[in-house]
Amino acid sequence: HDLQRNALYDLVSAERLDGLVIWTASLGYALGLESVSVRNAEIAGLVEQYRSVPTVVWAPVTGEDVNVPVLRAQHGKEIPTLLSHLVLFHGDRRVVLLSSAEIQRNLYIQSLAEHRLPLDPDLVVSCDGTPASGAAAIRRLLDRQVHFDAVIGEDRTLLGVWEVLQARGLRIPDDVHLASIRDTT
Repeated sequence: HDLQRNALYDLVSAERLDGLVIWTASLGYALGLESVSVRNAEIAGLVEQYRSVPTVVWAPVTGEDVNVPVLRAQHGKEIPTLLSHLVLFHGDRRVVLLSSAEIQRNLYIQSLAEHRLPLDPDLVVSCDGTPASGAAAIRRLLDRQVHFDAVIGEDRTLLGVWEVLQARGLRIPDDVHLASIRDTT
């Protein structure tokens, strides 16, 4: 997935497109850029390369003089709906949140309160959105024998969770439910 070898990038020009939306999370992962700082630097270079095409970036980009509009999603707004579904339809009471975003944690805590469920700090685990961080987080919970019924996290984070749960003999969705927050960062 080397940026220089992908022919699709050569097709992007002002003559061929009216505009360009760059979704940084998907592009960064497709390029194998797991580090946010490396990903942002690479994407900032990509934005600069297509300066002649009207461009909007979906998610934050850092870098010098990357002067393009940035769309920011209401990251985590689906948490109340996911938690309600897990509680009301599946009877889950101990739901893990894998996230490093404060807005997601706040929505999770509010949603627990709405369902009269206690907040267990062990079930709120910081992750950076990568499969490796999800795997490490869920492995720590399992090693400490923390009981949980479900896990809410970003798509890529849940890939790592899924692998660890399967390796430990847990079945999805029979033993543990997984619920995905739209991956937008």
